[in-house]
Amino acid sequence: GPRDVTPEATRQVLSTECQGLMTFCLAECSKLQPLASLSRGTAGLMTSGPPTKDGPESTTTKTTTMVANLPGNPQAVHEMMPL
Repeated sequence: GPRDVTPEATRQVLSTECQGLMTFCLAECSKLQPLASLSRGTAGLMTSGPPTKDGPESTTTKTTTMVANLPGNPQAVHEMMPL
């Protein structure tokens, strides 16, 4: 709905947005549900952790996590997950 700010909030924490992934998902889901093309969902990579130290003896690492907005409808999630 108009108050749903999930996609905007997600974009703020992503290090890299994966627009192609969502384009693919929307194209596939549109075959089952024509209104899927109206989705504003987003997906991408979020990097967290302490800054890495330079050099081969670095002991700090960053963690990369895949983040994807899923539809609010359980049936739509069921249809999207095999993708």
